[in-house]
Amino acid sequence: MTNVNRIWKDLIFGIGEVSQITGVSARQIRYWEKKGYITPLDKEEAAMRRYGLPDLYQVSLIKHYLDEGFTLSKAAEKAQRAHDKYRKLKTFFKQRVKQVSFDEEDNGLIDLGQVTSPGGKKYHLVGCIRDGKNEFQLRPLTAEPDSKNE
Repeated sequence: MTNVNRIWKDLIFGIGEVSQITGVSARQIRYWEKKGYITPLDKEEAAMRRYGLPDLYQVSLIKHYLDEGFTLSKAAEKAQRAHDKYRKLKTFFKQRVKQVSFDEEDNGLIDLGQVTSPGGKKYHLVGCIRDGKNEFQLRPLTAEPDSKNE
């Protein structure tokens, strides 16, 4: 585990801190726990409630959807769905992104690995960020993405 991952994993918040950061009362957070919408790290009744970064994110999302006018159950459902999408994207990028670099014009290049055309020809799929706009390019597999690594 990298140092950054360890730091994120070790971020622990008490219920008062979660309340202060998110603007959701401690009483409401406890109610959401009771309903099963969030789960503290320590599940024992007598234990001090502690939450990790994903819990903080979940509370913030539920509050966002409540502020948008959704019911609590629908807000929690939408927050869970958003969290599930994030996990899928994270998995995709961990498995798919091979290299992030810059070309000679300082455009961002994201090598998404090898793809094969219906005709059987192999290419690199490269995401390019130019002037704040995104596009994809297929580059011959023999050519590495033009880049200067940083």
